[in-house]
Amino acid sequence: DEVNLRLYVRRQQGSEVRRGVVFVREIVPRWAVAQIARAAYNENYVALPMSHTIETQFAGHVRVEYSWQTSRGWNRLSLRAQGEPQQPAEGSQEQFIAEHYWGYTKQREGSAEYRVDHPSWLLWSGHDARFEGDAEELYGRGLAQVLAAPPTSAFLAEGSAVTVYRRRKIASCGNAVS
Repeated sequence: DEVNLRLYVRRQQGSEVRRGVVFVREIVPRWAVAQIARAAYNENYVALPMSHTIETQFAGHVRVEYSWQTSRGWNRLSLRAQGEPQQPAEGSQEQFIAEHYWGYTKQREGSAEYRVDHPSWLLWSGHDARFEGDAEELYGRGLAQVLAAPPTSAFLAEGSAVTVYRRRKIASCGNAVS
């Protein structure tokens, strides 16, 4: 299991526009995974008790829930999905979110990027997405207020194995496109 809060970015690298992600906080159930990610990539990982539920209600309908426990209690992220999974439409918000192949992180010596490789994921249309819990403990007051609002979109991705390549220092993230 892994739950993370992230920002999606584009970075101009010569003539190439790299779609990427910046992680705000990543939650995993294993202490060793969190330690390695902090040491190798300086990512903001935390190990917490976690669980998940995936229920197939009837053909083409599924409900998923991921839960994690902080000192203030259990938090839950859930959603219902329906239909058959499909490739995201070219140029869509879903494609921008699901098909990012770069990660960006702040390092002690400056900023770094790393390439991420995975096949294109199939997506299900989502509805009834909700977050329940105390986001302030993990994300601070400002982001907790944002997370309290209903989501503007939701989908479920099938996911896959992901290869994360070695990070490399970059001069600056100041040339991001958006």
